[in-house]
Amino acid sequence: MAPYETVAIENDVQEGLIKVLGSCLPEDGMDLILIDRSRFCWTSDAVTYDTLIEGTPILEDMISRINDGDEPALTRVGDVFLVGAHLWTPRFDYGYAMLMFSHVNDESLLQNWSFVEVVLNQMQCIAGLLEVQDDPMPL
Repeated sequence: MAPYETVAIENDVQEGLIKVLGSCLPEDGMDLILIDRSRFCWTSDAVTYDTLIEGTPILEDMISRINDGDEPALTRVGDVFLVGAHLWTPRFDYGYAMLMFSHVNDESLLQNWSFVEVVLNQMQCIAGLLEVQDDPMPL
């Protein structure tokens, strides 16, 4: 596969994830950020992202923690929790997936931690399905 085809598949999968998952997210409470290997971001809620995260080192700190094995990584920004994990399939490294949770408290997030992990794992599965769908010559 040519390098430009790889980039096209990666971008298609990331855009597909935002479309698919962004449409499934509840209107208040959880938003999604995808960050590719070049640090380009896709988000389901630009307002929250722009207000809390853009221009701050938070995402780089989260990425560093994930790369060091702290996965899923968790941090708090004001009243928003950010949970992140590496987003990859056996064929491609898509970067990172971050979930932003607003309107939850510490206890609620910890009580629902298994749900958070399930959502992150489902994103891996969906990325794999979108990857196969977009690949003109799947394995």
